Amino acid sequence: MKKRTLCIVIAALLTCIRSSTVCAHEDMPAHAFLREARPGSSYSPYVGRSFPTRVFWGDTHVHTSYSFDAGALGCRLSPAEAYRFARGDEVVSSSGQRVKLARPLDFLVVADHVDELGAFPRFMRGDAAVLIDPTARRLYEAIRAGGEGAARAGAELVGKFVTRTLPSVLASGPGSSSLRSSWNETIKAAEQANVPGRFAAFIAFEWTASTAPDDARRVVVYRDGGERTGRMEPYAGADGLRGLRAWMASYEQSTGGRLLAIASPSTTDEPADHVTDRHETLCELMDVDDSYGDASWDTSVDDAPNARLAADGCGFVAATGTHTALATADEDNFFGKDPMMEPSDRRTLDAPSPVHGDIAPRGWKQPASGYTGVWASDNTRDALFDAMARREVYATTGSRITVRFFGGWDFEPSDAADHDPALAGYAKGVPMGATLGDAPDGKAPTFLVAAAKDPIGATLDRVQIVKRWAEKSGALERKVYDVAVSGGRAIGADGRCTAPVGDTVDVAAATWTNTIGAAELAAVWRDAAFDPAQRAVYYARVLEIPTPRWPAYDAKRYGVALPSSVAAKTQGRAYTSPIRYVPHEGTSSH
Repeated sequence: MKKRTLCIVIAALLTCIRSSTVCAHEDMPAHAFLREARPGSSYSPYVGRSFPTRVFWGDTHVHTSYSFDAGALGCRLSPAEAYRFARGDEVVSSSGQRVKLARPLDFLVVADHVDELGAFPRFMRGDAAVLIDPTARRLYEAIRAGGEGAARAGAELVGKFVTRTLPSVLASGPGSSSLRSSWNETIKAAEQANVPGRFAAFIAFEWTASTAPDDARRVVVYRDGGERTGRMEPYAGADGLRGLRAWMASYEQSTGGRLLAIASPSTTDEPADHVTDRHETLCELMDVDDSYGDASWDTSVDDAPNARLAADGCGFVAATGTHTALATADEDNFFGKDPMMEPSDRRTLDAPSPVHGDIAPRGWKQPASGYTGVWASDNTRDALFDAMARREVYATTGSRITVRFFGGWDFEPSDAADHDPALAGYAKGVPMGATLGDAPDGKAPTFLVAAAKDPIGATLDRVQIVKRWAEKSGALERKVYDVAVSGGRAIGADGRCTAPVGDTVDVAAATWTNTIGAAELAAVWRDAAFDPAQRAVYYARVLEIPTPRWPAYDAKRYGVALPSSVAAKTQGRAYTSPIRYVPHEGTSSH
């Protein structure tokens, strides 16, 4: 009976298909027929959406054994191994320890020093042309012998590298075959590691000014692959920033490629007018050279020179600046700045740097930081570079906090309640890194900020908006506003929440619990003190609840006691690139 019924149904369908009503559409494509049956715009709300919907994570400043100072301090890992590690592979560190990231990164910028690029591996191979020099031979033999003598020899080599007094046989300067060979190897490593859509391996180098007071540093990043980057050797000249900028313009003109230069923290107070070139859209807020302290993170952003860089429109990135080739910024997986600070039962002790004395923090004062979040359309060199160029990026101390930040004139509190704040953000305003033009009559800027916790990290304490502006005297002023806080705490009339979020850290066990804080926080804030005639910048800052620092993990794993002076807790942070308000600049722009 069922079989007979099925046959009747099939026959009826065939009859309908042959009917004149349906046959009127015989020559009409199937999609056209369906469109006629469903008139109007597309049902899908995602059609035509062009704004970036994903954040990609990476480190914008990593050194390998190809950097002379890294090699002299004991780094034996190559650029290829740095990329392997960042992609999630397990590698063996320079101190012989196996190490792996909890989560792979999406991109990596290996930025070895262009000065004497690749010279240290050549030195360690014992090239006859190098060992003919008595100083080079003495230092080579001391390093090969190991022990205390090797450490002293490494420190001596770094000192000579920094002061540019290395033996001439170790030179790898402009036009040398050594520089060309090392640059080709650098390019090859990046090309082999680059997998569009899965992992972006940027070709880059770090340039450092040779003489004071022009003590500037730039991480020069290429948008291009090996075909273009191999046409010109990297800039290793001694003509200061003017020479670097001229070289960047020449590269772009002659190859059709593109470059950007990240302003890396320098040892002196770099003049604000250093960041005036169109290539210099980003500044590095923090790396492991920054001394520890929750307040120091904020200081590194809010005080000179970075405050002036922000005022000039610099976007914010963070990096490890590591000289281990290992892009580790997690507190429970921190491998230090150089191989001498790789995990051991003694590294929490207060000890001066063997190279820079007390200038570079050692022991427990060395922080684990940082990573850069990039809002881009996909994980390719092109898309990530373009996002960095437009400054739609943000810095974190290592946590992978998701942050959106928009500025405009018409945001309303209900926009913060949307499940996807980017919809209102891009429709009504501009994202982080962009510029607000002249204020409409009678209006003050409004800002939409939304943050979500690191999926495997700590919950959020609060979200702040920091405003900076210049008085007529030229002095930079700052005011911090708490705009969203967890746990139902109150925000006072002065814009601050004085009640702490609490603390669940168990230092001895090196653990914490997410029983306080919030998984997400969002708010719309209006600048009630806005002066339409005054330039200003605004950026968002997100704070996590307290968590253990890496010394707490060291103490637990090695069974050592921490001195009372050691800070064993921290609060992870994220800093968005600023949104600038510039009067008389016309309409808002991105």
